[in-house]
Formats: sequence, structure tokens, C-alpha cells
Amino acid sequence: MLKKRGRELRTLDASVRVWDYGGVRFELLSPPGPTTDDGEVSRPDLGSNDASTVMRVTYAGHSILLTGDIEEHTQSVLLEGADLRADVLLLPHHGSVCATTEAFIDATGARILIRSSRQRTSQTFNGLTELVGEASMLNTADVGAVTVEMGAAGVHVRSVKERAPR
Repeated sequence: MLKKRGRELRTLDASVRVWDYGGVRFELLSPPGPTTDDGEVSRPDLGSNDASTVMRVTYAGHSILLTGDIEEHTQSVLLEGADLRADVLLLPHHGSVCATTEAFIDATGARILIRSSRQRTSQTFNGLTELVGEASMLNTADVGAVTVEMGAAGVHVRSVKERAPR
């Protein structure tokens, strides 16, 4: 599809953990190598969720932490040694709560949290709302797709329904 649209397709070396492209910095925080020739993580000790890609994307001094579907194990590993700071956090595992969730949210220092879920906030009874604290949270089940724009003027987040963050 990229080739049809005239876009360059580049395959990155799996050992490269940080790279810049067009003024944007990408930092691959997890999974820890190694990978197979087809790009799959060759870590039988990790389930498919915990082998999800965790990446921080930074532009103009602002960042978003994309956490995939990681669960408690990978959250614990990242809490032990990774710099998780970000302005915006895409909540791990669709905003489900486990023993490391509060510490993970706190470690990012994010003021804006995004929950990609089919479960509305009003139907959520797992304690997530209490863990969010003073941060704003947009839940895609409530507000639809969310767009994050980062630039010199700061971070701007909006949703399809243009509802104010909680």
C-alpha cells in the first residue's frame, strides 16, 4: 500500500533502538531483542501481549508513549529500568488495571491519558478512574478516535466527538 502511494518503505535493523526521521525521534523501549527474520519477537517467555511494541515518539520537545497491549510483566520490566516520561500516554492493555498500573502511569508523568477501549468510562469499575488522578483521560469508547498533535505550541489532543477530556 505504501508503494502504491509513492511512499518509501524502509525496514529497520532490529538492533536499532533509537532513530530520527523528519525531526521526529522514535525510541523502541520494548520488547527487548532478539527478533526473528520476519520481525517477530523470539522470546518464548513473553506472551503476545507482553511482546507488544512500546515506543516513545518525540517531536518539538513533546512526546507520546505508545504501549501496545503490554500487561503486568512488561510494565514491571520497564518500571525497573526505562525512562517512561511522556506528555501523553496511550494506556497499556486497553486501560485494564493490574498491580503495576498506578506506578506505570505515575512514572510517565503524563497529563493526558488515552484509553483505546470498547468499554465506556461509566461502565468501568476496575479502579482506573481513581488511578488517573489529576490527569485528563480520553476514552475512545466515549469520544471516538483521538488525534494527538505535537509541535512548538505544545500538545493538542482532540477527538472525533470533540468532547473535553475528563
